[in-house]
Amino acid sequence: MPISPLPLSSWRGRRAVLSFLSSLLLACSSGALDAPTEGDTTAGSGGAGGAVSTSTSATGGSGGEQAAVPYYFVAIHNEPSNKAPVTEASYEILKQYVQAADEYGISLTLMFGASWADLLTDAERSATIEQWRLAGHEIAMHHHGVYHMPGVDGYTGIPMAEVGPILTSLGFQADEFKYKGDLDDLMAKLAPFGAVNSGCANDEEDKRELPDAIVYDTCSGFANSGAIGTKKSDKDPTAGRNDYVLTATYNGIPRSWLSHQTVGGMSSAKQAQKSYGETAVGSVYGFVAHSTDNNTAGLLSTLAFLHEQDPTGSRSRTLREVVDQELLPSETLPADKL
Repeated sequence: MPISPLPLSSWRGRRAVLSFLSSLLLACSSGALDAPTEGDTTAGSGGAGGAVSTSTSATGGSGGEQAAVPYYFVAIHNEPSNKAPVTEASYEILKQYVQAADEYGISLTLMFGASWADLLTDAERSATIEQWRLAGHEIAMHHHGVYHMPGVDGYTGIPMAEVGPILTSLGFQADEFKYKGDLDDLMAKLAPFGAVNSGCANDEEDKRELPDAIVYDTCSGFANSGAIGTKKSDKDPTAGRNDYVLTATYNGIPRSWLSHQTVGGMSSAKQAQKSYGETAVGSVYGFVAHSTDNNTAGLLSTLAFLHEQDPTGSRSRTLREVVDQELLPSETLPADKL
């Protein structure tokens, strides 16, 4: 699949070029580009199980070479709300996350709920979102459907005739779901963020909550390691490990899913960091945090940890980049799991 080049006018694009050139110079000086001798089997194969970092660091490895670490993506859930408007405090937390990520050269996948559109559509904030996009951060969506009661966003792809019985089964009253519209209405609400085709659509329990526009998703409800089609909560420390991309055609549209592990507070952040350290270099680890007070320390700690592991940010990717750059093999999710 084609990969969009990073513009040299952006600091992220210049950083990528400088990282490549420094790697090339190191390879030349060390003789790594010499033709392999007979029987040499040490060349990295790339892809799952064989990815090798070529970035360098003054502090990493013998002779200054940075040890290979897994690729990773960091998603931020900017929560939708059906009860109250998004607060300025959440926006300030989000800006703090982006600033820290920019300092470390880490790309974020910023997933916005519909209610954030009301906060971020003035000219100044719209310009900020565009700056984040141009800096290499991915702008994505976040949806809380019927199964996310009580913190729903009011949109659903499930017929209303079925919503009442679902709510009852979850221990809620049918009138507690304040309906705002279907999934087309949801995507229309998110239109000010531009073309959005990735996110977390809360489709773990029912794929009807997955908008047609969303073809890259992190909320399938299934693990992306081990046996295909295994259910796993994103609170499981191993949920962030992606050994393969899950793929399937749903509603006539090809989809790709990755998984991530919730960072949350410091305790779960440390668990996620430990799991990342135990992940094979050829895999991709997914982290997710929320733009809330109780996630701030954990996410900032995780960004600092990733910077220690990956000083140049060369292993950082967004959700779409992991899929489009074919960093992982694909496995098909069986039709009976959709």
